[in-house]
Amino acid sequence: LILKQPQEQYVFEPDPCWTTLREESATVVFTLGSGSTNVSGEISIPLSVVCESKINTIGMTELRYDETLLEFIGFTDFGDVATKSITGTVGFDNGKKTITLGYSSAEKLNGLICSLKFKIKDGASVGTTAFYMTSITKLNGRVVDSVVKSGAVRIVEFVKGDLTGDESVDISDVVLLLQYSMFPDIYPI
Repeated sequence: LILKQPQEQYVFEPDPCWTTLREESATVVFTLGSGSTNVSGEISIPLSVVCESKINTIGMTELRYDETLLEFIGFTDFGDVATKSITGTVGFDNGKKTITLGYSSAEKLNGLICSLKFKIKDGASVGTTAFYMTSITKLNGRVVDSVVKSGAVRIVEFVKGDLTGDESVDISDVVLLLQYSMFPDIYPI
């Protein structure tokens, strides 16, 4: 990890060389997605996994992000990888920011685990911030090499009429508004 110290706060960013070396030997790859939102907005970032080998245990810890910009709300939108676990959604600890999933039989797991929901803090500056987790995967108690590809949140200026957060007002904003007007629980603004 690369450690920077701006304004007395530590910002953790994964070392791209280390991640690339780990990816070459890892048979389990976790990917944290990326996205953008406005200051004071909320964002859900997907966490997915691709396994080349069978595993029966997933552990994810040490969620690292810039706490001056982001506030972790919790794990949401649980995918198939989480729901088929014998621990289910009980394996997600929002307070400790950890994930522990166990499976009754070894499987090559592929797909969405969950989303990580963040709130952008008031007064956050425009820009991009990375976040990261560490992982451990096992097969019958034996460690299987895994790596986590870091994610990023891009904080953008608010543009009136920009409902999608892409810094422009276009037809996609109109479509989202129409979807929201008919299905506000499915398409929140």
